[in-house]
Amino acid sequence: MFRQFLSNFLSSKGQEIDEYKDEKFALLLLDLQNDFLAKDGKMQVDQFQVKTLLNEVNSVSSGLSTTSVPIIYIVNEFKKSDKVGNFFRKQAAVHGSVGAEFDDRLEIYSELLFKKLKPDAFSNSELDLYLRKHRVNHLILAGVFADQCVYYTCVAALNRKYKVSILQNAVATTTMKKLNDSLEEYISLGIEILSKDDIFNRVQR
Repeated sequence: MFRQFLSNFLSSKGQEIDEYKDEKFALLLLDLQNDFLAKDGKMQVDQFQVKTLLNEVNSVSSGLSTTSVPIIYIVNEFKKSDKVGNFFRKQAAVHGSVGAEFDDRLEIYSELLFKKLKPDAFSNSELDLYLRKHRVNHLILAGVFADQCVYYTCVAALNRKYKVSILQNAVATTTMKKLNDSLEEYISLGIEILSKDDIFNRVQR
C-alpha cells in the first residue's frame, strides 16, 4: 500500500523499548488545534467528525485524569520562517498564531505537551524519552489527521515495539472515505480500535 511505502520515509525508526513486565498506558492526543478542528480553520477536517471526536477525547481524558495514565498533548507548531512549507499548509498552525492554539472545546487535563514539525510525533525525541522514563509500553492515540499524523505516529511507535491502539470515534480527517480507509489500515497493522469502556476496563486491571 502506498501509505505504508511512505511511512518508510515519514515514520522514524528508533530503538526498541524494553519488555516491561506490566502494561502501562499513555493517551496521546494529536493536533487538536483550531486550524484543524474549527469551521474557519485553515486546514480543517470534516466538520461532521469533529463533535464526536472531541466528545470522546474529553470523556476519556476526564476518566483517565484520576488514574496514573499520562495524558499527553502533541501539537504542530511550524516556524514562521518556513515559507514554502507554510504555503502548502495554507499557513496552518504557524507558531504564535491563533490557529496553532488548542480548540476551545477541548478540555485540558494535563500539562504534558510535545511540539512537532513533522507528521510523526516521535520526530520530537523528548516524547520517546518521556515514555521510556515512565515505562509506558501501550499507547492509545486520538486526534487528526487519521491518514497523516496519527497514522505516521502509529507506525513510528510500532517501529519501537510499543503496543498501539486507537480510541474509537476519536480520529478524524477530511472525508469519511479517508477515515474508513485509515481505520482499515490501522487494523492491517495489528492496531486495535478500543472503545471508551474497553480502555477504562483495561486500565483498571
